[in-house]
Amino acid sequence: LRRLEKNRFLLIFEKKDLSRAVDDKFSLLEDIHLVENPSGLAASVSIGIGVDAVNFEENYNFAALSIEMALSRGGDQAVIKDRFNFTFYGGRNKEADHRSKVRSRVTANSLMELIGQSSQVFIMGHKNADLDAVGAAMGISCMCRKKGKPFHIVLDLENNSAEKLVEEIRQVPEYRNVFITGQDALLHKCRFETPKMGDHDEHVDDLAAMLMNWFADSLEGEKNERGGVWRAGTGSAMFYLRHAEELDASPDGRRKGEAFGTNYSPSLYAKSKGPFSVIQSFTHGPVNRVINGGPLTMEFHSTVFRTDEGIEQVAKLVKLFIDKGGHQLQLNSVNRERLLDAQEHPENYRNLIVRIWGWSAYFVELDKAYQDHLIARQEFEQ
Repeated sequence: LRRLEKNRFLLIFEKKDLSRAVDDKFSLLEDIHLVENPSGLAASVSIGIGVDAVNFEENYNFAALSIEMALSRGGDQAVIKDRFNFTFYGGRNKEADHRSKVRSRVTANSLMELIGQSSQVFIMGHKNADLDAVGAAMGISCMCRKKGKPFHIVLDLENNSAEKLVEEIRQVPEYRNVFITGQDALLHKCRFETPKMGDHDEHVDDLAAMLMNWFADSLEGEKNERGGVWRAGTGSAMFYLRHAEELDASPDGRRKGEAFGTNYSPSLYAKSKGPFSVIQSFTHGPVNRVINGGPLTMEFHSTVFRTDEGIEQVAKLVKLFIDKGGHQLQLNSVNRERLLDAQEHPENYRNLIVRIWGWSAYFVELDKAYQDHLIARQEFEQ
């Protein structure tokens, strides 16, 4: 007998002893149920056996296949593999059903804790979902609703065997938009759940600093056609729109053709912890080495500037930026609701002026691409 891992053991024995275990129908599977943990969950064992092979190595491989088969069937059983067949012992029975009540309660409590700790829940069943998979997913959905957590069920809407059930569920207002595809789930993960610059995430900010150093190093000592030096900068001018139109999708969740953030600023899909975390992130790297233009642009709701407290907080933000070595900061006062209304009713907003980058313009005279980009930028309210 030898321990392979924390909960895996290798036992070599003679075939005559196997016959005794088979005649006894592997009573060990039941006997071990008498052992329970403090939560009342009974112990179980899964056994994989290899026999009748040409050598020990092949028997070991048979045993490995047997244990995988046992675990894939739910465990708590013995599986014997010879050169031709698998033979199964144990598995679900009345005692197992009794124990499953305790197990289900413990599992449900653990699952509720995990849901409670999550900001967003994606529920996935097996490929080509059937009624069982969709029904189970709906059960988890109810747990998410009870915990007040946003959730989606990831489902191949074109290839499943529960179309009628899915259609019935979508008629219920609370679940109208609950089903999404795997592609949609991945897009959401990339856009809103992955760490991005602006979150004050040290690992992400270190990577950005490394890129800035590489950029500056690549131009070190290089001369332009007029004999001057090339200097690295963070300005993108208007190419955060025009250049983006020609580029494929990027790992941050930006689709092909969609815009980047303006200049040296957070992704349009970054969910930062607040304006101070943005300042911390964007002054983390060696900005003195890429100082050739390119402001950190931040939008604040217009109400921020209407109170002394709001103005004081913005002043602290600017001071932090300077103290951290920032070189160019652009703060804009915006009102997203007003901008959206201006798109719908431009005749009412002929004199509405907005800041784009290094220049200002009448909002209603801008191309829609610029209008949409301005609206999409993260708007801080405090």
